Amino acid sequence: MKLRKLSDSEMIKVGELAEVMREQDKDKYNLGRALIYLRDRNKLLEDLLLKTDYFLRFGMGTKELTALRMAVEHLRELDEDVSDDSSMFI
Repeated sequence: MKLRKLSDSEMIKVGELAEVMREQDKDKYNLGRALIYLRDRNKLLEDLLLKTDYFLRFGMGTKELTALRMAVEHLRELDEDVSDDSSMFI
């Protein structure tokens, strides 16, 4: 079953509810936390999609390529586990 994309107003409302769940400590199963994470990640991925689309359509300008690389690097940084100290042993 294909799900439709939520409207901006629906996403705002759901995001507010998730934040209230977290603030009131009523997020026993981390649903609010997951939603907030996925919402924020989705914004970054949408930005990456726009930059990639622009880059593919209009060519390889230095400015566009740099913006694309920075967006990818930002996403990679967010995926790094900051509690992982294994780099200390390299």
